[in-house]
Amino acid sequence: MPIENDLGTDMEPFRLVLVVPESKEILVTRNAGEYKLPLCLVPKWERVAASLQQAIFDTWDIKSYLIDLLPGLSSFPDCAVAEILSLPQHNRMVRIRLEQLDDSELSPQQRESIIALFNGDQKERGPLYRIGWLHDAIRWIQDETGQTVSLPAGIRQFNAGNKSTLLRFSTNEGKVYWLKALSGEGETELAITQLLASKNPEALPPLIAAHQQWSAWLMEDFGEPISLEPGLTELKQAVAVMAKLQFDSTKYTNELLQAGALDRSPAFMHGRCSELFSYVAEAMSKQRSTRLPQLSVERISYLDTMVQEACLRMNDLRIPNGVVHGNINRGNILFDGLRCRITDWQETYVGNPLVALQHLILRSPAETRPSIESDLKSYYKIIWAPLVPSSRMDVAFALMPLVAAVTALYGKGDWLHSERRNEDGYLRYARSIVRHIDRSVELQEVKDALSNSAISVSPLSTQCDGSRPDAYPSSEFPLVSAAEPHDTAVVEIAASSPARESISSLRLMHKAELVCEAYCFLLFIDLVMHIGGAKLVYRTMGAFRSVAPIKKRASVSSELCFAVDMACVLYVKRVRCLQHSAALALLLRTYGWDADLVVGGRLFPTDFHAWVQIGPSVINDRNYVVSSYLVLERC
Repeated sequence: MPIENDLGTDMEPFRLVLVVPESKEILVTRNAGEYKLPLCLVPKWERVAASLQQAIFDTWDIKSYLIDLLPGLSSFPDCAVAEILSLPQHNRMVRIRLEQLDDSELSPQQRESIIALFNGDQKERGPLYRIGWLHDAIRWIQDETGQTVSLPAGIRQFNAGNKSTLLRFSTNEGKVYWLKALSGEGETELAITQLLASKNPEALPPLIAAHQQWSAWLMEDFGEPISLEPGLTELKQAVAVMAKLQFDSTKYTNELLQAGALDRSPAFMHGRCSELFSYVAEAMSKQRSTRLPQLSVERISYLDTMVQEACLRMNDLRIPNGVVHGNINRGNILFDGLRCRITDWQETYVGNPLVALQHLILRSPAETRPSIESDLKSYYKIIWAPLVPSSRMDVAFALMPLVAAVTALYGKGDWLHSERRNEDGYLRYARSIVRHIDRSVELQEVKDALSNSAISVSPLSTQCDGSRPDAYPSSEFPLVSAAEPHDTAVVEIAASSPARESISSLRLMHKAELVCEAYCFLLFIDLVMHIGGAKLVYRTMGAFRSVAPIKKRASVSSELCFAVDMACVLYVKRVRCLQHSAALALLLRTYGWDADLVVGGRLFPTDFHAWVQIGPSVINDRNYVVSSYLVLERC
């Protein structure tokens, strides 16, 4: 039951069962001779486990680990069960046995769950529901990493449950690791994470180990979530990593489906539109607010028709299906100043890759979105060029908002046939999505892509995806007529402006050329490092400075930076910061920029880092690196 505090912020109460692990006693307060469980209020819309763990420490100076959150009933609030990790000597609470606690403090179901915990009964409750699990996890982490976890200060918890948890561990040696566990029927994140990490390790945070019995895995810490309003550099990095991952995943979509990814191809979504828009009409009829006008049943039916047509036409474009992150948000995109990694694959689909691009574009600030969108689409084209011609990709970009919106609304799809469909959150979300679709169908490029004159079918000269037989996982995929089979047709755009098409092609060729140049510089620096190590790199950079610029300053520094970033994504092995920065400095100098390669170091934690500066400005990292490191070399 939510409680409104004096400041008007929704808070949620939790009764705390603080367990002393050695004796299985619990800590309570004593008031007028009665034992009471301590009560804690936490913000309703924040991570409950993290808020509770911090509140327990701030209030009672107790370090704890949340084992489970037990739902309350009627007059009983929710209950958090926590194992005590450290207890101060002078503590105001008293220890009692569970049976000494009055029945009014816990619901019968809550009490039954706690008794099962004390008896070691994990039946139907999951492998994490036991006292002492955290200490087993710490031993496992130390065995796998050779590091020593800082106890108890180095443990932070973000999620809690008898079948799931998310923990951050700091070690005495200065390393940080994340442990995530997620078990239960239909949970497939571990299998999918292992598959993606084995195929494209550069796209995910480093996977250290997995524990099958717990359905848990250990990852090395990687960067921070991207900004609330991410800029072009962060979004370009995210797009580069995501597009490369999706491109590669077209080779193993069957493996993804077997691991538990859900089919959300345009063909699949086409078959779900009628049911989905029927729900949308129901959600619209339940709107109580008058701030926005309701869409009519006729308008919703029209949008249903347009989205189905968009799915059909996207299907006809023959863009191979790949992996799609079903919950792409800033918390799942990690950025270390140079590279991005994608995490949290709990909702993983196999579908049109542009669905993920649309969601990334919508993360950009509204005022700069048009220019950012243009750049992100260009880099998607570069990576997908071997499989999808530029003209076909342009039509796909126009259809992208409709296909992405209906895919996001459907999600896992299980909610549509459950009581959740009647919850206010789902009803509001459906109304929000359909209004987005309503605006999108009025865009001229969308109208052109949906019109009969926008595309034409011509015979295939070469089959662009013949080597990828598993790129189309859905059994419902063949939707075109027998006269227009997929293996003998290709969709081409009827260009409305040949001049504009030529300019766009030239720009794309220029960006591809920059990526090729950057790749060559990476190879060159790699060879230099192999021959003479870092010292030879410094001498080489010094010698190159005396050479006059080979080309005029035809590219802005940000464009050159991203060319190197893209080349790093495509490189044959992992690129370290020295190689990256040296290649970038050489490319910048080639185009007339007076760029310095800077190498710095620090004592604690012991670390060396390289970056590029043009004058006082750091080009490929955040500016604070200048004050964080002692400069050891500048060349």
